[in-house]
Amino acid sequence: MAENPRESNELIESLAALEHEQWIAWSKAVAPEVSEDRRKRWETYWVPYNDLDEDVKEKDREWARKVAEIIAPDNGGLNAPTTGVGPGRDITLRLNVDVSDALTGLKALRREADAAVRALKALEEAARRGIIGSTSEWDRYIAAVREITGKYYRERDINLRVFDAVYNALHNRTNSTIQYERCEGATTSAVAAVKTFESAMLVVPYREVKEYIARELDMPHVCTDEEARRGGLFRGVSVVIFDEGANLVDLPKNACYVRLVARE
Repeated sequence: MAENPRESNELIESLAALEHEQWIAWSKAVAPEVSEDRRKRWETYWVPYNDLDEDVKEKDREWARKVAEIIAPDNGGLNAPTTGVGPGRDITLRLNVDVSDALTGLKALRREADAAVRALKALEEAARRGIIGSTSEWDRYIAAVREITGKYYRERDINLRVFDAVYNALHNRTNSTIQYERCEGATTSAVAAVKTFESAMLVVPYREVKEYIARELDMPHVCTDEEARRGGLFRGVSVVIFDEGANLVDLPKNACYVRLVARE
């Protein structure tokens, strides 16, 4: 069946309007973290899609076309033969393509989007507490992450989650457990946190891991769970980070813990 140009255009416009709404939500969430000039520039676009200039709409349409191409790349979009698109109407979509690859890609995008949302929430909370600044604990923490990872550094959701958990343990006296994906960089984030907060200690499951961290990463505040069980290592420690595989041990009354658990 030949594609209906009018319905195809309406679909693109609907997707473009959705993209604009998504951008508004994102830009308002991160607005406190950007320069005043950029925020003022963004504010001029915090209007309904229909009120935008055509050149701005076209930027949203570019992403709308990408979505349509993912759904049905071989026939240029979607066939919507009967009901059309618009307020008060339903849309009937006919797909004659193999969407398995597209679904896999969309799932990956969803995971990235979920991670971005968690990161934004952590940033907002950090900004609310006033801990983001030129000489803040956050800056020292990220500097430590960069020092450890070197040229392989990139922003990760786990960095924010570990920092937030350790900060809450120190200032709000809360215990927490962080689940993460393997190879996500959780141990690196934990080491950076201990380097940042003097009253933090890292507990690892194996002596070889402890020796590597102490030697290669120049961090004395690390021990194995076996050593921790013997006692006497937590004097002056306010938060203990238990790495994946390390068993929880009894802590002093004034100490809290952050536990790292890898998802299976």
